[in-house]
Amino acid sequence: MYVFNYHPDTGAYLGGSPAEYDQLEPGRVLVPFLASAKPPPKHDMTTHWAFFVPANGTWVIRPLEKAQEVPA
Repeated sequence: MYVFNYHPDTGAYLGGSPAEYDQLEPGRVLVPFLASAKPPPKHDMTTHWAFFVPANGTWVIRPLEKAQEVPA
């Protein structure tokens, strides 16, 4: 089982990590702070990114901002 980590300020998806099971309640997964048991929806990660909304426990997909050129 994996949990899906997100940034504390922005909610941006940071990647998954293995979850641990509760030793006192067999079958119960321990979800750490700043993680969700619900995976982000599938999306094209070259153009969009997932953000977690803790208030309602859902993921939203937002387009990535285009990089700005730095003057030489």
